[in-house]
Amino acid sequence: MNSSPTKILNRNIFELDVLRGIAVLLVMCFHFFKNFSFGWVGVDLFFVLSGFLITGKLVETVGSPRYFSTFYIKRVLRIVPLYYLVLIFFFILLPVFAASSLSGSMHQLLDHQAYYWTFSVNFIEARNGWPANITLIHFWSLACEMQFYLLWPFVILWINRSSKRRILLWIFIILAILFRVFAADYLSLHLVSKYVLLCSRIDAFAIGGLAYFYLSSTPTPGKKIPALLSITSFSLIILLCIFFNLNWHYTNQPVQWIGYTLNAICWAGCLIYYCSTRTKPFFLSNLFALVGKYSYAMYVFHLPIWIFLEKFLPGRPWLSVPAFMITFLLAYLSYHLYEKYFLRMKPVLQHAQG
Repeated sequence: MNSSPTKILNRNIFELDVLRGIAVLLVMCFHFFKNFSFGWVGVDLFFVLSGFLITGKLVETVGSPRYFSTFYIKRVLRIVPLYYLVLIFFFILLPVFAASSLSGSMHQLLDHQAYYWTFSVNFIEARNGWPANITLIHFWSLACEMQFYLLWPFVILWINRSSKRRILLWIFIILAILFRVFAADYLSLHLVSKYVLLCSRIDAFAIGGLAYFYLSSTPTPGKKIPALLSITSFSLIILLCIFFNLNWHYTNQPVQWIGYTLNAICWAGCLIYYCSTRTKPFFLSNLFALVGKYSYAMYVFHLPIWIFLEKFLPGRPWLSVPAFMITFLLAYLSYHLYEKYFLRMKPVLQHAQG
């Protein structure tokens, strides 16, 4: 009989906020700096963190009363209020109060707004490619996350042994690679499909889940294996960049085939090593943790802010500085004046269910 994993997610983990901060800063640099072509790997870190946290929270609560409702209430209250607030601004308020100033590309976005409201925008992007208006282009990853949230509770509930769950996670990793190498082209999907669909990115979530099982196993796991995994995967990334002369952009074919998986393995190794180490955090940890606390709102706001600033101040090399500052300020205000009140509703709604 399999022993249950040790519960490790009954508290906020400082290291996870640090990694969230690193992830959102990488993505912001990817959009703010043209030569920061590898910053998109921050999305892979977000996916690994989600796989780690969601797998852990579900495993540690499976079999408990209100297993599904508790999980979905928490996820909805964390993601939906801010996400829908932004959609209300772009899809309802702008067309009403600034209809004459809307561009043709914005009207195209309005025509496809149903995909945004239903967290399925990655489906139409997989078919047609990126939209002409890229203000909300980064919302594909939130759609991917929500689809993962819908799927994963059933996976954990139906597969009730840790060993079988691990096997299933490895199967997901293999299937994601096969989809990117063969299925996407066979189905005549757009090149972007390999980047935005859950079936092509589920390997990162699965690797995050494997990281949880490793970190929660008994006896306490060592740090050598995750460190070796990170070093090996990073070395392979460097070799691929040299051999194929890559800038490690998500559209490079070798990156699409195996690079997404290498990214996730590297991040998972860092996650396990950092969470299991007993040494003091590195000197920027507190700063990254602060950014990580507001990372969700920063992720949501950063691209619309950047596009707005670039529209009025095009080609300014210093523009990233105010973009970072405004993004952080809005995220701070959003968390304390808006999001926090929804987060406080979690225990209230859970209690009402009981």
